[in-house]
Amino acid sequence: MKNLSTNAKIIIGLIVLAIFIYVVSLVVLLGKKPKPPVTIQPVQIQQVLDEYVGFPTLSADKKSILFLDENSNLVSYDLAKKTKKKIVSIWPTVRNINWAPDKEKLIITRQDAKGKLSTVLYNITANKWKTYDSRMQNIVWSLDSKRIIYQWLDTKKKISTLNIANFDGRHWEKITDLKSFPSEGGYALAWVDDENIIFSLLPTEIGGSSVYLTNLFTKKTKKISPKDGLMGFLLSPDGKKAVSFLYKPEGELPYNLGVAEVGKWEWKDLMISFGDPSVERLSWFSDNKKLIAVISGEEEDEFYQIDVEKKEKTKIEIQKPEGMGDIFVTSLMLLNDKKVYFVSNEKLYVMEIQ
Repeated sequence: MKNLSTNAKIIIGLIVLAIFIYVVSLVVLLGKKPKPPVTIQPVQIQQVLDEYVGFPTLSADKKSILFLDENSNLVSYDLAKKTKKKIVSIWPTVRNINWAPDKEKLIITRQDAKGKLSTVLYNITANKWKTYDSRMQNIVWSLDSKRIIYQWLDTKKKISTLNIANFDGRHWEKITDLKSFPSEGGYALAWVDDENIIFSLLPTEIGGSSVYLTNLFTKKTKKISPKDGLMGFLLSPDGKKAVSFLYKPEGELPYNLGVAEVGKWEWKDLMISFGDPSVERLSWFSDNKKLIAVISGEEEDEFYQIDVEKKEKTKIEIQKPEGMGDIFVTSLMLLNDKKVYFVSNEKLYVMEIQ
């Protein structure tokens, strides 16, 4: 009886202790206040230019914006001095403008009356034009503006290769045969550094994009995208990270944003969803930790700040100037960690994040 009484006391003691721990835990949980949501103070939007702004491009040094005006003039706008300078008059049927990092050269793609595309090189300093071979597609500047990479597509001979050449197209060299990487939607090209480039098969309605890394010296190519593919690709300013939208096999929206460390290419799901997966509506902050993103809202586009390390998506509240109308962003340019330039309804605006 004595042993039974002792055992009973032990059991009763354990029950009391368990109840005590539960009560204390409940009190702590109920008394603990949740972390307040991260908020960004309302940001005032200001109009920069009250005129048509087409194909805007932020210079590599982030000091000026190049754009096409309503009279088909290419204009350079100095962001500090707030002055405009006409560079050259071109055609109204422009389809793409690619400004070299040294700001001395332009690659312009235009379309003629019959719908045929042609690509030209314009040397701003020398005021000289050169037409590229029509078989050169998707031309991209090197980081030093001295070379270009492009797809060489000869449909008659059934040749499709990834090439590198001097900026004027001379002294070209084949990097890899793209027939080994067939793509119905075409290719997107990008430089990682002076030794490595990325080419991705553009995503289609039935699948995400496969992304490959090629070394210019060894000519070796390896796949760096996950099994199900990606939707777009954006490198950080220091070239050490990359973000993309992770494709879902079902093709259902929304897509989650993913991040990978350059070199390792192990994609991590940030669990931050987007209904409109477009890397053109993302831009890195200089700290290589945060992004600004434009996301389609119910009535207009909305701005968000994405913290890649904390996996947080924070809405940026905005205050629009009178008469601005609904926001529909077609170009996003992050000048620094505070000033964000964007084009909405063909007008240039700026907002400063505090």
